[in-house]
Amino acid sequence: MRLPIRLLGLTAAGLLVGTALGPVAAQQMSGTDGQVAVRSDGAVYLISGGQRRWIATVQVSDDDLNAYPEGDPIFAGLAMAGSAAAAGPAPASKPSTSASPAPSSSSGSSSSAQPTATKGAPAATATATPDTAVSTDIPIDLTIDTTSNNTFQAGDKFAVEIKTTKDFVCELSVKWPNDQEDNEDSKTADSRGRCRFNIDVPDGMPDGTAKVKGWSRSSGKYNRMDVDITIKNKS
Repeated sequence: MRLPIRLLGLTAAGLLVGTALGPVAAQQMSGTDGQVAVRSDGAVYLISGGQRRWIATVQVSDDDLNAYPEGDPIFAGLAMAGSAAAAGPAPASKPSTSASPAPSSSSGSSSSAQPTATKGAPAATATATPDTAVSTDIPIDLTIDTTSNNTFQAGDKFAVEIKTTKDFVCELSVKWPNDQEDNEDSKTADSRGRCRFNIDVPDGMPDGTAKVKGWSRSSGKYNRMDVDITIKNKS
């Protein structure tokens, strides 16, 4: 019996991210950079440029999957469509500024198999489709433990708590005003369904709005909540 998670992971890398093979080097890329990885809870990631990028997979039947002609295996050197080979993933699109629980504003996409005959790495045309991994049935509530009205300065520290269901996986990232994005290590919700993260505002961070983004994941599904904070340094 085939393992559908790995098949879906590899299919998602080709159909959802719009990958293209970079130039084939004489030897295999070292480490896991450029690889598609499947975590124990079924979440699929593309590892590139020292970061992990979550991939929204799609559920397809064996018949639908087998209807695609099988190409050469992809072991390494994945690159985003339209980018230089192995240049790393494209920047994530800006999410909604709403502070209420909502599915990710970045919807999944599947690429149509219509490569353009141009020099360099082949490109694929992406077509937007609903993100079937989003589930509003997964509870999530993101709160910032502070008395400062969500306003901080460079060098400050604050705590973020995600409330969900026991043993669900929590993930957190912060998009700072200078477009730097910091990803925290994932955590497993405790017996009360809580995950707690401690955040440091980087030194030298300029004034502006930062976005705290939280995810709760289970069985390949997820729900997401974003909260804006303000960085305002003393004059």
